[in-house]
Amino acid sequence: MIPPLVRFRRVRRRAVQSHPVRSHPVGSHPVRSRSVRSTHAGSRGRNTIHIGETDTVDDLHMPMQITDISLNQLRYFVRTAELQSMSRAAESLFVAQSAISTSVGNLERSLGVQLLVRHRSKGTTLTREGAEFFRRARAILLDLEDATDVIRPDALRGQYVVGCFPTLVPFWMPSVCDGLTIRHPQLQARVVEVRPHDIDAVLHDRELEFVLTYDYAVPAGVDFTPVATAPLHAIVAEHHPLANADAVSLAELSRDPFILLDLPSTGEYFLETLASVGAAPAVTHRFGNYEAVRAMVARGHGFSLLNQAPQHDLAYNGLGVRSLELTDDLPDLCIGIAHLGDRGLSRKARAVIDECRRYALESRATPITRPSHSQAAPVPVRAA
Repeated sequence: MIPPLVRFRRVRRRAVQSHPVRSHPVGSHPVRSRSVRSTHAGSRGRNTIHIGETDTVDDLHMPMQITDISLNQLRYFVRTAELQSMSRAAESLFVAQSAISTSVGNLERSLGVQLLVRHRSKGTTLTREGAEFFRRARAILLDLEDATDVIRPDALRGQYVVGCFPTLVPFWMPSVCDGLTIRHPQLQARVVEVRPHDIDAVLHDRELEFVLTYDYAVPAGVDFTPVATAPLHAIVAEHHPLANADAVSLAELSRDPFILLDLPSTGEYFLETLASVGAAPAVTHRFGNYEAVRAMVARGHGFSLLNQAPQHDLAYNGLGVRSLELTDDLPDLCIGIAHLGDRGLSRKARAVIDECRRYALESRATPITRPSHSQAAPVPVRAA
C-alpha cells in the first residue's frame, strides 16, 4: 500500500519548534494526519505541514533544503568574492548594491555561517568557511554554464578566463582573442598570467580549467597536452661578430657574458640547457622581463637564449638584435595545455584551445597535430 503523500510547504523552523508536539522524543509513535500551523502572526495557514498517517513527529526536524539557496545568491556571492567588493560586484552585474548585500546576507543565514567579512569602505574578504564555499560555488556555476552551452551549441556566450604563461601572453593571446571574437562574438575571453608555482593551485581549486604553458613548467600530477614546439634560439647584438652567421653553437656563444631571462622555472631551464652541452658562460645579468633581456643584448652586454621571437628585430631602446639558430642537438621545448586529466574540458575551453592551435599553424611555432608516444594524449572533452 502506497503511504499518503507528504506535502511540504515553506516552514519557519522557530514556529515548528515552539509547537507542543516538539515535546515528543525522537522515535515516538506515529501520529494521525493533521495540520500543524505556524504560530507566526499573519501566516494565515500558508506555512503548513501535512503529516501522513505513517509519519512521525520527528519528521518535523527539517535540515536546510537545497531550494533555500538560489542561483542568484551564488552568482552574487561568487562575484563579490572575486572582486572583493559588493559595489564593484553590483556594477559588473548591473544590479543595485542593496540587491547584492541582501542576497549574500540571506545566503549566510541559510547556511548558518558568515562567508564574508565586510570592511567599511575597504571591500570584503572571505572567511575560512567562505573561501571553501566560494571554490565549490564557482565550480557549480561553471558546470551550469557548460551544461547550458551543451544544449545551445549554436553559440558560446559569457566570459571565460584563460590562463597563460607570462612570456607567451604577448605572442599567443592577442591572436587567440581575435579568433574568438570572429568565431564566437558573444564569448569574452579574459587572460590572466599564471606563473609555474601557481599552476597546480589554480587548476585544483578550479579557478581555471587549463593553462597555456611550457612543458618544463608543468607540476607533477598535472596532465600536459602539447600544441606546438618552440625551438631554442640565441640572440646577439646586430654588431656582434657572429650576427651574420647562419647558425652557431652554444660553445661559441659562451665566450661572451650571458644575460639570463630569470623567470620561475625558466632560468633553470636555460642554465640546464647550457650545462647539457658543457657550456658555462658567466651570467652577468638576470631579468624577469623579456624586453629587458633584449635591450641589454642590443646594447652589446652579452648574448641570451629565448624560445619566442618577435616579428621585428628592434629592442625597446631602438637598437637591433639578431636571432641565430643553434647547431647543438637540443630537444624542442613544447608549448601546450596543462590541465587535470580526470576533468573534462568545457565547450568554452575547447573553443579557446582550438584558437591556440590555429595560432600555432599561423605563427613561427611548429604545430603538433598528432602527439607522439612520448607525449600526452589528446585533451579529454566532457560528454554532451
